[in-house]
Amino acid sequence: MNNRIKELMGQSWIQPTYIDCNGKECNHSSDVYPRYFSEEKFAELLLKEFSKQVQIEGRFGLENEQNLIRFCCDNAKKHFGVE
Repeated sequence: MNNRIKELMGQSWIQPTYIDCNGKECNHSSDVYPRYFSEEKFAELLLKEFSKQVQIEGRFGLENEQNLIRFCCDNAKKHFGVE
């Protein structure tokens, strides 16, 4: 796992927001309701990062879709440090 994935994991911790009895959103301190790791947020961040990589590689104008897909996937793996 490379540093970029670790950074995205660090950005995936969320402080809960609750609705009080008056219907207002309120944030509680982390000692009352501790932050939690959001798999949904992590997946969202991964997809955004992957999308950026695809957009960058798509600018090279590879001659066909199959080559572009292979190129994008290979570079995304390298970007995230996946073998």
